[in-house]
Amino acid sequence: MEKKSRVIKIISFLAIFLLALFLILNYSIWKNKYITRIYPGVRVGETELSGLTLDEAKIVLTEEMQKIETVGLVFQAGQKTATLTPAVASFDSDLSYLSLAFHPAETALAAFGEPSDRNFFTYLSARFRPQASQKIKALYTLDAERINKFLTDNFTELNITSSDAYFAVTDKQNEDNDFRLEVRPEKLGKEINYAAILTELSANLENLKNEIIAVKTKTQYPTVRQEDLIGQEERAQNILSGGELVLRFFEPEKGTSTAKYWKITPTELIGWLGAQKNNDRATLSLNSEKIKQYLNDVVSPEVNKEAVRPRFEMKNDRVTSWQVGENGRQINQELTITKIAEIIFTAERELDLRPIMIFK
Repeated sequence: MEKKSRVIKIISFLAIFLLALFLILNYSIWKNKYITRIYPGVRVGETELSGLTLDEAKIVLTEEMQKIETVGLVFQAGQKTATLTPAVASFDSDLSYLSLAFHPAETALAAFGEPSDRNFFTYLSARFRPQASQKIKALYTLDAERINKFLTDNFTELNITSSDAYFAVTDKQNEDNDFRLEVRPEKLGKEINYAAILTELSANLENLKNEIIAVKTKTQYPTVRQEDLIGQEERAQNILSGGELVLRFFEPEKGTSTAKYWKITPTELIGWLGAQKNNDRATLSLNSEKIKQYLNDVVSPEVNKEAVRPRFEMKNDRVTSWQVGENGRQINQELTITKIAEIIFTAERELDLRPIMIFK
C-alpha cells in the first residue's frame, strides 16, 4: 500500500513538473515572440500572418489586395469574359465610384486581435486550436448594385424573359368562315443568378483569391402554362365573335359632331388577353400593360392636352396683350382599363372616354 502511494506521488509530481515546464516554455515564447505579434496559425486565405506585427501584416495584406485590384474582377459566360476594375473613373467626379474596396488595416487588426483581449491564456488557446478556426476573412466593401449592373450590361443576352401561354388568332378559317382560335405554348426564360454570383465572389474575396467567376443563370418560369388555358376557349371565342371595341371621345362643349373614334378589332382584343392564376386556377383577364401601351401610343396623343396658364404683358403700366388660360386633360388610364374589363365579355362594346381634367 505504501509503495502504491509512493508511485502516485511520483506521477503527480512529474505531471505538475511537466505542466509547469510546459507553461514556462510557452510563456517564454509568448513574451519573447508573440506578445506584440500575430498568434501562430493565423492566416487570411493562403496568406500566412503568423508572427507578424500589426504593421507588417498590414503591408502583406495590402500587397495581396492590390494584386486583385490591379487585375480586376473577371466574369465569364461561355467564351465571353468581362473584367470589372474596382475603381471606375469618370470625367465627372460625382460619377466616379468604387465597386470594390479592401480594408487591409481592419483585416490586420482582426488577425492581431483586440489588444485588451490579448494575454497569455488567449495565446495558448490560439496556439492549440485547429488551424481551420484560425482563418480570418479579408474585410472589404463590395457594391452589389454596381456589380449586378455590370453583369446586366455585359451579359444582356443571358436575361431572356419568360412568356406566358396565350390565345392567338390564326390566318386559317373554319367552316363557318370564322377565324380560328388556338392556345400558343408558354416559353421558359432565364436570368442571371446574381445572388449565386455574389456568393461565389464573396468567398473568393474573403480568401484573397481572384479566380474567374462563372456567370450562372437560373430558369425563369412563366406564370400561365398552355394547360391552364384549356377550358377557357369559349370565353376567348366570345371576345373574338363579339365584334370590335369602339372608344369614343368628344368635348361636351363642342358636341358629338367633333367626336373621335378608335376601333379595336376582335383579333387585336385577343392580343390584350392575359390570365391570372389563383390557387393554381387560371382565369382570363386583361393585360393592363398592353392596354396602357395602346392608350399611350394611339389615344393619348389625340386626347391629352396641357393646361395653359393665363398670361399678360404690361407696358407703361398698361396691359398690352392678353392670353386666355385653358384647362388641360389627360386619359384616365386606370378607369378606362376597368371599364374595358367590364364590357369586354358583353355585346355592348362602345366606351366613352372620360379624361382627367387639369385645371389652369
